[in-house]
Amino acid sequence: MLIPEHLLSGKKILLGVTGSIAAYKSLELLRLFIKAGAEVRVVMTPSAKKFVAPLSFEALSRNRVLDDTNESWADDFNHIKIAQWADLLVIAPVTANTIAKLANGIADTILTQCALAYPGIKLLAPSANTNMIQNPMIQASQKMLAIANYEIIA
Repeated sequence: MLIPEHLLSGKKILLGVTGSIAAYKSLELLRLFIKAGAEVRVVMTPSAKKFVAPLSFEALSRNRVLDDTNESWADDFNHIKIAQWADLLVIAPVTANTIAKLANGIADTILTQCALAYPGIKLLAPSANTNMIQNPMIQASQKMLAIANYEIIA
């Protein structure tokens, strides 16, 4: 994947990471966003931390990772302020579980809270077993998300 340098200059991207085996690929995506000039902050689900340590994202982004254990209302390190900060929300990878939660307005992780608080277009890059993604419930969830400012990236 090639992203031209300076393409994202001055843009602020909130990168959401869920608990998929593909979570490690988010490190490369983060690196490419930064190389293209973006400032990136990361928010992780508890399941994502089972695949990749927050420290890896912090080292690459030079920003603290927001997760379910460290939200703060004493400063701007919370799901409301970080959603206001971002120009774009990208969730990559997004699991079938998180797709279903978002489609039903379930905000039981810091990431789903950020997504619900973010008013702009949200990009989702699904990563799950083919049978899971093709499940009629997940297909219906994706259709529901399409009418609510979510774009699914194939």
